[in-house]
Amino acid sequence: MASSEAMGRFAQAGARACGAVARMLLIIARGMAAFLAAYTGLSLFALVLGGSHDQNAWWIDLSMLPTLVGPALEFVLVVVLVAFVIRVPRGRFTRWFAAALCALFCLFAILNSAAVYEAQAFGLVRLGFPFPFSGFIALIFLWLALALLLGYRCMPDVRKKNSKGSGKGGNASGASTAGGRSKLSTAFGIITMLIAMGVLFPLGQILCFGTTDYRQPVDAVVVFGAQVLPDGTPSLALKDRLDTAIDLYDQGLAPTLIMSGGIDVEGVSEAVAMKDYAVSRGVPEQAVQVDEYGNTTQATVRNTIEMAREQGFEQLGVTSSFYHMARIKMLYLVNGVDVFTMPAPLDEHDLSLSFTTLREIPGWWYYWFASIFA
Repeated sequence: MASSEAMGRFAQAGARACGAVARMLLIIARGMAAFLAAYTGLSLFALVLGGSHDQNAWWIDLSMLPTLVGPALEFVLVVVLVAFVIRVPRGRFTRWFAAALCALFCLFAILNSAAVYEAQAFGLVRLGFPFPFSGFIALIFLWLALALLLGYRCMPDVRKKNSKGSGKGGNASGASTAGGRSKLSTAFGIITMLIAMGVLFPLGQILCFGTTDYRQPVDAVVVFGAQVLPDGTPSLALKDRLDTAIDLYDQGLAPTLIMSGGIDVEGVSEAVAMKDYAVSRGVPEQAVQVDEYGNTTQATVRNTIEMAREQGFEQLGVTSSFYHMARIKMLYLVNGVDVFTMPAPLDEHDLSLSFTTLREIPGWWYYWFASIFA
């Protein structure tokens, strides 16, 4: 008899543990939904106000659909995700409709991933990270679809508990208190996941897109500046960028190199030092142009677009460190220009790589919000 009671208690403990894990997975799904709803909604808002680029293309490409169908689907998705964050749907039709919509977006993300692998097979891109960003998006939507279908089973029905315990004096207030704690813990979990997504989303862009090489013939390659030592020697990060640009010139992919950088506090011109380095490596002086006013990423983008228009350059390539590439691409697109990103290779001797990569996350968000509310 004691053995049966012990087994019963063990089974109950296991069921409670499984229920807690299931509820945690559901909260994570609702946090991801909150992030995607906010990001997608703000991007649509900017597009309606006349933005030159659909920022939603950063996480999913719906260009295969008719012009208005993609934004319309994204709007419906925002409504569905917001409703999911507020309350887990229990009605059969609501659950299946929302899950089907997420499954559809999962399919779009899978198609995006397939397109990336196809481009790699044809030599149009070289993946630095083996899994494209759209692959992670597909997994997120699969998670959301399953949570929408099954999540209602994890939600406690407090009213049923109250009715069962109505004959016992303190049970109703106890259930109410437990319900309040459950709502607070759910809200805290959603907010925590929302913040985590705010870190992981740009980090995924940096690692996946930033390390992908879209190398092909262009009219000119823009080299983004970095620290130059007082004697004019390029820092390790800048040397990697310059060597990449010189290789592009030597391969005949870029007949012109545009060196862009600022002037540091000691009066050293990054752009001039970059030109001197390229010339010392055999690049003809007339093939190198200089922008000495590229003291920020945004300034470099603005200045080089103007230079390209003045000289009739139609296709621009850009090279910089991998962690910089996603922000660079975004800024060019916001200014109505598409560019081919060609990242400098990773240098295992650069001990600052982790710090500079993490530092890029707030920078990415800064420019993203600036493009949304510009």
